[in-house]
Amino acid sequence: MRTKIKNAMLAECYSEQGTTPRSTLRFVAGANTANWAGNAHGGTVMRWIHEAATTCAVLLGPQNVRARYSGGIHFHDPIRTGNLVEVDARAILVTNQDIHISILVRSAPTQHPDKLSLATRCMMIFTTEDGQLPNSIQERTAEDRRLATHAREIIQHRSELTKISDHLLRAPEQI
Repeated sequence: MRTKIKNAMLAECYSEQGTTPRSTLRFVAGANTANWAGNAHGGTVMRWIHEAATTCAVLLGPQNVRARYSGGIHFHDPIRTGNLVEVDARAILVTNQDIHISILVRSAPTQHPDKLSLATRCMMIFTTEDGQLPNSIQERTAEDRRLATHAREIIQHRSELTKISDHLLRAPEQI
């Protein structure tokens, strides 16, 4: 099931055709982010992801958002210190209680900023403390609708994964 989720996320592509709320952070990975190999720490990359996703969620209106779930994170390539980093967070589905945000992290040498390559990707879900979310996001383009369908597919896969996990965690006498 995890492979299905990974493959579904890898197969999805994003373009400028989407119109849903989005935030993009761009900066240079500083030396203070380096691990022993000269790459940004995974935990630092995850902080960047959280910051971009939180910004995206707030663009939908609620100021009291909080992360409820982060998953499907895949580290594809390391981010070298001194490289340009772009963290792109896009709202792809709003349900009654949750904002589903897809995040792509890309990196490139500063000498070639137009040659960004995928470093990390994941999905985050945000909610509000009071449960007050916009009813939905406007799905104006084919890409908006396709990405919302993609989010629902990931939700379905996670639901199946939860059922499998619950089954495996039951006491042996209940199986």
